[in-house]
This record gives sequence, C-alpha cells and structure tokens, in this order.
Amino acid sequence: MNAFARERRRADAPEPRRPSARSAAPLPAAPALTRAVGNQAMLRMGGALARSGSTPCDTRAGAAAADGPVLQREKKKAAGPCAGGKKTVAVDLVKLDGSTRTPASDLAEVNRIFAPCCVEFTVGADKTATAAETTGWIGDQDLAVSATCGTVTGEQKALYDGATAKWALGSRMKAFFVSSMSGVSAYGLSNPPYCATGTAAAYVNHLVIENDALSDSMAHEFGHTLLNSGTHAGVDNPADKSNLMFAPGRTGSNLDASQCATIFGNA
Repeated sequence: MNAFARERRRADAPEPRRPSARSAAPLPAAPALTRAVGNQAMLRMGGALARSGSTPCDTRAGAAAADGPVLQREKKKAAGPCAGGKKTVAVDLVKLDGSTRTPASDLAEVNRIFAPCCVEFTVGADKTATAAETTGWIGDQDLAVSATCGTVTGEQKALYDGATAKWALGSRMKAFFVSSMSGVSAYGLSNPPYCATGTAAAYVNHLVIENDALSDSMAHEFGHTLLNSGTHAGVDNPADKSNLMFAPGRTGSNLDASQCATIFGNA
C-alpha cells in the first residue's frame, strides 16, 4: 500500500437471434353450409360475449400464448445488472483559476466507469474560483500537497476550508481541480477514510485533480475513496493492467466483481 492514495504518473509518461416464426398453413376452405352455420354460431356467441363485456377467447388466448414468454424475457431484461438497486453519491466540484479541465466531462467518465457497480455520482455544487480567490487560498496556481497519510499542508487546509465556507459545500465528496500540484509526482490524490487521520481527519473524501491528469484519473481517485484502499491493482486479478486501479501504466478503466461489491457497499 502506498503512503497515500494517489494517481501516480507513468515513468515513461505518455440474445442469440430467434428464428422467424413460420406462417401457419392456411386451413382448407369449409363447405358453404358449414361456414354459414359457423358464422351464425359466432355471431350469437359474439353478441353474448359483448353483453357480458368479454372478448372472444380464441383471439385473447392466442395472443396470451404468443406473448407470455416474450413478456417474461422483457421483464428479466428490464431488471438489468442493478436489479438490487443503485446508489448515488453527491460530489461538489470546485475549479480553481489555471485549471484547464472540464469537471462535468471528468464526472461523466466517472459515471461511465462506475455504472457496472451500480453507483452514480451526482453534482452537489459546481463552482469556479476567481484568480484572486485562488491565490488567496494557495498563493498561486500550484497546490502544495502532503505526501503522507494523516496530514495536509497549509495550502490544502486553506483551499478546503476557504472553498467550503464560501460556497457552503456539503456533499459527501469534494473534488478540486488545480493547475498543478507540488510535493508529489501524481495526476491526482485523494483522502480516503483510512487516510483521514490527524490533521487530515476533517478532509475525508477530498480529492485533487491537476491539468495533466488522465481522462479516468478522477474515477481512479474515487476508486481509492470507495474501496478505502491505496492499492494500485485489481482484486480478482492484480496483474490486470486494464483495471482502473492499476497504476502507473494501466491500459483500461475496468473494475472487477470484487471491487464493485466493495464500492457498492461503501457508497
């Protein structure tokens, strides 16, 4: 487990088809007398049924027999992978002066990645700081961050406290987008519950994303937070480079079944 949860930079930087139903063979023509008698019988039956408010059983029964299995399959399909329900997690988005990222786009990618886990992130506050507010909190456009669990720098504390007070931030998660970070070599960092001790205890579920972050770096940091782990690997197959938590150098943004179970449980 790393000293803290962060998105490390890379060293090298850069239903089978159903057969169509056969048409029923036409019935042989009935003799004229039979047809006449039959029509009279049907007319009498139809009148009786109409008076009773019923529908002729041949058409209703035929439709029910044909539609029954189809309706059953459709209901099962509609239940989908989240038949047990879906959880939502609110997040406040704060973009500082100098940040070139689009928080809404990053969050959309987060929701695409976490959809198989039946977890969706919703926007609480969506704010953009002015140049004066940014420098007032962190001095310039670079955020100095702590490299260890349980601690935050003066700039982190000023940013987190200042933005929360100004905009009454109250969502469970808070994401800050900055131009750059110093103190660690990372695309982003987060403060999961396991790391929220000491001076960092007040800033649980806070995360930071810098300009050079990958499209899934925000999702990666939410992974650390909801998995409550600093591990940079999957659970079911730690060698899988396509796993969201693999870093550095992952090739995909997948989450395995064990990860999804934990994420859903913690969401």
